[in-house]
Amino acid sequence: MAHLGGRRGVSTPAVEVLRSGLTPPERLVELNAGPVRVLFEPASGSLRSIYLGGAEVLRGISAPVRDRNWGTVAPVVSGVKIDQGQGRFAVGFQVDCRQGEIDFGWRGSIVGTAAGTVLFTFAGRARSAFLKNRIGFCILHPSEICAGRAVRTRSTGGVVTEGRFPKLIAPHQPFLDLAVIEHPVAPGVWARVELSGDVFEMEDQRNWGDASFKTYCTPLARPFPVEMKPGDEIRQEVVVSLQGKAASVPGPRAAAAVQVKLTDASHLLPALGLGFDPGAPELTEAQRERLRALRLAHLRVDVLAGRADVNERLGKAAAAARALETRLEIALLLSGGAPEPVPEMPNARWLLLPAAGPASDPAWAGAFPGAAGGTNSFFAELNRNRAPAEAFGEICWSFNPQVHAFDNRSVAETLLAMGDMVATARAFAPKARLAVSPLTLKMRFNPNATVQAERDPLAARESRVDARQMSLFGAGFTLGAIAAHAVAGIDSLTLYETHGACGVMASADAPEWFPVRDAALVYPVYHVLAELAAFAGGTCRRVEVSDPRAVAALHVEKNGARALWLANLTAEPQGVRLPAGGRIRTLTSENVWLAMTQPALFRRTWSKSDTAGELAPYALHFQIWETA
Repeated sequence: MAHLGGRRGVSTPAVEVLRSGLTPPERLVELNAGPVRVLFEPASGSLRSIYLGGAEVLRGISAPVRDRNWGTVAPVVSGVKIDQGQGRFAVGFQVDCRQGEIDFGWRGSIVGTAAGTVLFTFAGRARSAFLKNRIGFCILHPSEICAGRAVRTRSTGGVVTEGRFPKLIAPHQPFLDLAVIEHPVAPGVWARVELSGDVFEMEDQRNWGDASFKTYCTPLARPFPVEMKPGDEIRQEVVVSLQGKAASVPGPRAAAAVQVKLTDASHLLPALGLGFDPGAPELTEAQRERLRALRLAHLRVDVLAGRADVNERLGKAAAAARALETRLEIALLLSGGAPEPVPEMPNARWLLLPAAGPASDPAWAGAFPGAAGGTNSFFAELNRNRAPAEAFGEICWSFNPQVHAFDNRSVAETLLAMGDMVATARAFAPKARLAVSPLTLKMRFNPNATVQAERDPLAARESRVDARQMSLFGAGFTLGAIAAHAVAGIDSLTLYETHGACGVMASADAPEWFPVRDAALVYPVYHVLAELAAFAGGTCRRVEVSDPRAVAALHVEKNGARALWLANLTAEPQGVRLPAGGRIRTLTSENVWLAMTQPALFRRTWSKSDTAGELAPYALHFQIWETA
């Protein structure tokens, strides 16, 4: 890995690593088909967005290969050929998917016509015997545009149905047996998506954090996994066309400064806590002092009922909570039946969660008065099993932005779905406190895996580590996640861990490949929480951002002081119109190493206000107005 010159004997990771971990920015190729603009991603062989003027028609078309545990086999794309001109284009490429026993290849062809039609063809062949859960097209419809709006479908038998996309998150598939989907994209214009080669259905991907409705091949009612044999072939087609006066839709506007506007809607800043891993190296005194400065509302520890290490894990976590002067949050993971006796833990907050099942048993509610229930897994599990909402005074679910996609653009888009989760939970649990616990960058375990080892909630796996944890992008995503949950009305939010590769500070036990392993360092995300510490219990006002997929924003007020945070979620500079006055501090690739190595010195650095500003790639902006 490339490094810059470091200080105090510590090597500085290269600029791009500090910006976005080990994840390079996505390279997109813009193609035009008549009035339609298409973004093609050569690295994955997928369409990332289809636009008509400034309106997003579809958020993507991809053809993933899912293994028997629903994992996505990384595609290797080669032989990309692009031919475009006079409002037309043609793209061809080869994709190879190899992982373990899986060896599958497919040929992709994407053609755009002057009439605005896009044809995507998938022709694949198995080169080995393996088990798969799904292979083929996934089409994404943007939830923030489609939710609650009209849709017309046609089944494989020709039955036409008029309906609407769900406004709140649908627990189960809203539409089955799909051959055609039509929905409005602009005044007088409808998009038409025709599907062939398999039976398709739609799920509400907001259940897993994706800001989209996904139309996918092979109904889930069919048995899986399915054996593929050498020579087995799969061929599918998707045709996207426009119905109506598409040519009259204005083209995209020229890029302008991102507009930031405060609204009157407000909620309290949620109680913010961190997770604690008893197996991590013991916190140093310097780390404890830094964590105390965050004024954490709680510290979460997971214990599996009946395991021999329950007392040890609770003892270490309780000692850490005392040292950090905060409350202990205990996630007691149960395999069934009534909770077994555990040590007395005064003032602890209990989460009674299933170790393997989808949601808490309502019968557990009487074991620990005031305990929370819910799920240790995806929001989907709680949405489909709502019984805990009536039994517990508080319900919770976990969140990670990488269930279906893993690039920065897709991770940032999950911020748009967080508020819908809270609104849906509030609808079926109107009197309960709501908590997200925990929020992590990667999946901690796979509850839907067909292999038992993948479902262990306490397994220490290197696969849950993401280098973006220590990056500016990771900090910006976290700011956006706090903002999205806060203005939606979440009551409590548990983030990451105290230290280590999944924490807010570094530790020596990180994997060898991880960019930062020095326990003296903090990550950029630490500074997000440090800035918020003074506003604990404050009021968050909703901030309208003209391009929320590019810039995240949070506004908090307390005791006459108010602060605005902005984060550039992209690899490109973003012009932003800033409010006047106040003091400003920015965190960019130019000063992030200072912030990581000398956080106290960094936090004493301020600059003058400027209403016409530019956020550097992945930069964070903090602006505060204080009472006289």
